[in-house]
Amino acid sequence: MPQNTRRFLDWVAGHKATLQYRKLDLCRQVYFTGTKADGSDVVIVRNGWGVRRGQVVTQLEKQGCTGDVRVLYFEGSTIIRSVNCGI
Repeated sequence: MPQNTRRFLDWVAGHKATLQYRKLDLCRQVYFTGTKADGSDVVIVRNGWGVRRGQVVTQLEKQGCTGDVRVLYFEGSTIIRSVNCGI
């Protein structure tokens, strides 16, 4: 088998493994949880970590949430970071 063919097959195998890894393990999401005056919770989920917190907190405020907002950064099913901010 020529050298270029082996390199290409190695590249294809690595590329497929990378796509699978990104799809399954690096699912990054941010959960915003706020509480309304009647005690019900409002949850907003955004994909990726590049979410502007202020915009989502303003959305929660417009839906009637007051007090603290809990922000959870997930990678897959693991909480990587948690932040509390207020409205």
